[in-house]
Amino acid sequence: PTDEEITNMDDLFGNATHGYFQSPITGLKLHYLKAVPPPTFKEPKGICVFMHGIHGSGEMGYRKSPTEKDSKGRLLGKALLSSKFSAAGYVVYIPDLEGHG
Repeated sequence: PTDEEITNMDDLFGNATHGYFQSPITGLKLHYLKAVPPPTFKEPKGICVFMHGIHGSGEMGYRKSPTEKDSKGRLLGKALLSSKFSAAGYVVYIPDLEGHG
């Protein structure tokens, strides 16, 4: 992802960190996001891996338009899933897949 895309992901995915892994097929460098539970959890309950489909990417998260009740806008897609699962005690990985999107 570009620097601008990383900035947008940071806004949507909050506590997520960025990493890279090498494709075992072609050796291509691929991006992933990792969200961890808050420090109140001594150990994570488990690990979730959210995969995307064709024409998608690991960063597919959205923010609905802001409202009076929610000044930043409601999270949707993988941003919402990541937020809810990590808050519930799960480590969440969201990798990009080669050849999709």
